[in-house]
Amino acid sequence: MPRPRIKAPDIKTPDAVRAELQEAGLSLAEWARAHNVSYEVTKAVLAGRLKGKRGEAHRIAIGLGLKVGKVIAPQAYGAPPPKPHRSLRVVP
Repeated sequence: MPRPRIKAPDIKTPDAVRAELQEAGLSLAEWARAHNVSYEVTKAVLAGRLKGKRGEAHRIAIGLGLKVGKVIAPQAYGAPPPKPHRSLRVVP
């Protein structure tokens, strides 16, 4: 009995992402600002310098359509709360 075929996910190439952004009239920096992510990391993911395996690069790769995956909110996996900036002191 033949195995059922699994449909391949729609993964875009970096050139396809660039073409989509150009078609929409958006710069990469505008896309990054709209998605509240770093422009430098976004540029590195699109250029292939970062693979998007973890953290912000992972979220960017999924957002651009370069990979299939899911983004889990930090509260869902018990991430520690962010540390206050060192210039802010807690006064008892």
